[in-house]
Amino acid sequence: MGYVERASLNEALVPSRNNGVQISDTAFDDRMGWAAGWFAEVDRTNINEIDGNHHFIGKLFALPYLSEDEQSPSMWHVGMAGSYANIQDETSRHRARPEGHLAPRLVDTGNFSADSYYLGGLETAFMHGPFSVQA
Repeated sequence: MGYVERASLNEALVPSRNNGVQISDTAFDDRMGWAAGWFAEVDRTNINEIDGNHHFIGKLFALPYLSEDEQSPSMWHVGMAGSYANIQDETSRHRARPEGHLAPRLVDTGNFSADSYYLGGLETAFMHGPFSVQA
């Protein structure tokens, strides 16, 4: 389950293409899980450079409801995630294009002073047979 393109807001706030390490595990017959990691932003011209901003991330997720009925399988997924970013040059900027990446950037904060920032998010998804909703 998932979308074809990342949402513009997600693209603007969630770094991508970063080097790092992550550990994760599940429990309760894979009905609950977690992940934690450290990532360093990389310079697009030198992917081995890790002196940029550092991000510490964490995620918890669970399936409070899971029915494995072959005629009409259903499940409910909930999760929460957070990250902390340490900004090396004390300047941050968040921007993104619309989902197709063909138009100019619509989301752009411009440069602003920051030595760090926190991000948090909640997610949920419900599936029943061929029907699904997610937020």
